Amino acid sequence: MQTFTLYIPYLGKKAEVSRFIYRLDNCNMSAETDDMVNGGGSKTTDSAARPSGAELDAGKPNPDISTAQTDGHRTAEAIGTAEAIGTAEAIGTAEAIGTTEAAGIVAPQRKGGRPTLKDIAYITGLGVTTVSRALNDAPDIGKATKARVRLVAQQIGYRPNRAGVRLRTGKTNVISIILNTEEEVMGMTASMLNGLAKAIGETTYHLVLTPYNLDQDPLDPVKYVVETGSADGIILSRTQPNDPRVRYLTEQKFPFVTHGRTNMGLEHAYFDYDNQAYAASAVAALTARGRQQIGLIAPPNFMTYSTHMLEGLHTELEKHNLVEVPIRNINTDSTANQIEAEILRIMMSKQPLDGIICASPHSAMAAIAAVETSGRVIGKDVDIVAKETFDLLNRFRPDLIVFEESFKSAGYALGKMVISIINGDEPSKHQMLENPKR
Repeated sequence: MQTFTLYIPYLGKKAEVSRFIYRLDNCNMSAETDDMVNGGGSKTTDSAARPSGAELDAGKPNPDISTAQTDGHRTAEAIGTAEAIGTAEAIGTAEAIGTTEAAGIVAPQRKGGRPTLKDIAYITGLGVTTVSRALNDAPDIGKATKARVRLVAQQIGYRPNRAGVRLRTGKTNVISIILNTEEEVMGMTASMLNGLAKAIGETTYHLVLTPYNLDQDPLDPVKYVVETGSADGIILSRTQPNDPRVRYLTEQKFPFVTHGRTNMGLEHAYFDYDNQAYAASAVAALTARGRQQIGLIAPPNFMTYSTHMLEGLHTELEKHNLVEVPIRNINTDSTANQIEAEILRIMMSKQPLDGIICASPHSAMAAIAAVETSGRVIGKDVDIVAKETFDLLNRFRPDLIVFEESFKSAGYALGKMVISIINGDEPSKHQMLENPKR
């Protein structure tokens, strides 16, 4: 015999609480109620009309409960009176319960084993399939149902058996994000993982980071995940115009999303920042301050967003009859020392920059160091435009021109996208482009 205890506020009545004790075995599901009115704790259970716990355990039927056979398990069809419990939808929702503490759901008292999907189904009155899809954030399951199922799962301590899930469904409940180990933490990693964790934390999926380095073929870790079946979906970054990883995953029909776009004529899901608009807006901001010697610390030229950024830069410069001051030998993959040395060299030349556009926070901080080492003042002699991935640069140097790029939002969106695609959505329905904001 298993016992679940739920504390559920009466609907429409203040300070009145019903306690439902569910006794579950292979044949019976029963309930007892006692009411605590105005904190007085007075019982109103009609013991003459309702069987005792011993009688329930002995198999005596409960007139308040009827059960129905659904998906091979017993669910509550009617429990008590409508006044006592409201509706099934009221159980487990934040609106009806208030807080998870108010729900007071406790784990089944078992001798060994752990809570299962069937336990959640018993408590919520839903089918096992619906419970499973709700936990996996399926788009056809309503928000209230998902909230109810997640609340019960959390309170009874449910954790999916990943080995069992894989045997039964062929799924791993794992999403792999493939990242370059040398990618700068300030530019992406920490904030993006934060957003991904929030999106995936709402489901039964787990996030696994699959690393690779710049000397390694970026297709290798992708093939490893696909060929070993170690994840259900993949998140990629550092996209290229003709990206072999995107082609491979498309051919394999493997669910994936990218942080960044490609130029291959293949429809795939992506979340990207509008770097063309960023560069154009940066030039406009600099020319508004009278800057004419403008240069860009660009991303590596093999990456798609480098192309987008250069297009925006050149288009806007032409509008103002200006030409780019080339910054050679460095890009956003260069070390801080390399960037600082090159910018300092230009600042000490006969044609120093008076406007610098940075494609990353990392490059912006190196440029700031170089400009100040040259004896110039930011905001007076030179203006620097940078992307702000978290609230730091303007605190560090208030005179910077800063545009927001939220990697946390990107991570959250990518997590939601890949789960939707795993669940069968068309990738072409999941394409987002974030506009720069000052």
